[in-house]
Order: sequence, then structure tokens, then C-alpha cells
Amino acid sequence: MRRSLQLGSVGISALIGTVLVLGLSYISGSKFATPPFPIMAILSGFIVTGIVAGIISKEKTILEPGIAAIIVSIISAFVLPSFQLKGLMDMNQSSFWLVLANGVIITFMGAWAGEYIQGEEDTKAETSSIEWGWIICGGIIGVAVSMLLASSVVVLLGGGFLLSYHLVAFIVGLFCTGMLVGWRSPGITIREAALAGFLTVIIDLDAIMLTLGLENDQLQSLLMFGAAIGVVVALIGGFIGEKIQSN
Repeated sequence: MRRSLQLGSVGISALIGTVLVLGLSYISGSKFATPPFPIMAILSGFIVTGIVAGIISKEKTILEPGIAAIIVSIISAFVLPSFQLKGLMDMNQSSFWLVLANGVIITFMGAWAGEYIQGEEDTKAETSSIEWGWIICGGIIGVAVSMLLASSVVVLLGGGFLLSYHLVAFIVGLFCTGMLVGWRSPGITIREAALAGFLTVIIDLDAIMLTLGLENDQLQSLLMFGAAIGVVVALIGGFIGEKIQSN
């Protein structure tokens, strides 16, 4: 049977995505004259758009998230330039459209993670194989939370480029990664939580390097300590998530 388009899912996802993309872009783009912050805000808004579409859709689908992402990108293409944001004014039009195109693509990643979160829960049991799907899903969620916090809360708190503020944002994202994997995944998935945390750390470090322009020695220290902290925090979150599900 041919399934019908879920207009409600499209509308809610597009509305939430538009508000997040425009709102977060305005917060970060009006504060800093450097593009990475509003770009992080834009991409995190698209990820959340996909996650919401994946969670609220009744069946596994890529149609609704795709349509929602296109709607958000069209609205953003017309509205964001009118804001005259310091962080986006230096970008040429082709680069701006490329960011929006990447946003549409990562919306599908968010939708896939949302579908994974929505999935039926099975009986918790010890498994011998690693659930790579939950590792990727946890990494997507962790990066989304980290980028949301780094591009909005950190700016609102006046953290600017202070690394300590961003460290807190990334730790929260890592904890959410581990807890989500432990809570929603079938089987005992502490290993998956740790690996998802490591994946989140690597992607977050890419964002930090792009945003803050760190020197090689600073990046090396961050890589060593960030990986260790990421695995430990994600493990703690995974343990708590397992306890929540078992209760």
C-alpha cells in the first residue's frame, strides 16, 4: 500500500527547524564577525529538524524530513541575508547556499537518528556484537546538542571564544549521548555509549579547530584529554541511561 505524505510531520518539523535556524543564527551571527559560529547554528538547526521529523513520523520515512529541510532552507535563504549578521556578511552567495545544501543533507542524518530513537524497545540483554547503528545515532545526537549549546547558550552567557565555556557545552552533549544510547537501545550497550562519545569528541574537535583556529600543540592536548573525557562522560551517561530503562 502506498503511504500518504504526513503533512503534520512536515509542518511541525519545518516550523521548529525554521525557528531554530533563524533564532540561533541571529544569536551567534550578531555577536561575532566570524562565520563558523552562525554556520554551526544553522547546521545544528537542520539536524534538530531531521531528528524531530524522524521521531514524530508514524512510519520510517525520508520524505517528510527532506521536504521540511527544503522548506527551512528556502525560508533561511531569503530571511537570513536581511538580518545583516556580522558573522555572515563576509560570506559570498555560493558559500551561503553551500551551507544550506549541507544543512539539507545532514537533516537526513538527524531523521535517521530520530527514527532510531523512535524504534521499539526490546528486552535488555547482554550482546556480543557491537550495535554500530547506536554508535552513529549517539554521535549525531551528541554533536547536535554540543553545537546547539556552543552556538547559543555559550554566546548568551558571554563565553565568546573562551574554551572553558565550550568544554562545558561539549561535556553536556557527551553526557546526553551516553544516556540516550543506554536508555533507548536494546541490549546492554555501555560499549556503544563509549564509542559514540569518542565519535562525538572527534567531530566536536573538528568544530573547535574550525571555530577557534587552535595551534597544533593546543589541538594535540585537546585531542588527548578530550578523547579521555569524552569516553568517561559518555560511559557515565550510558550507565545512567541503562538504569533509567531498567527501572
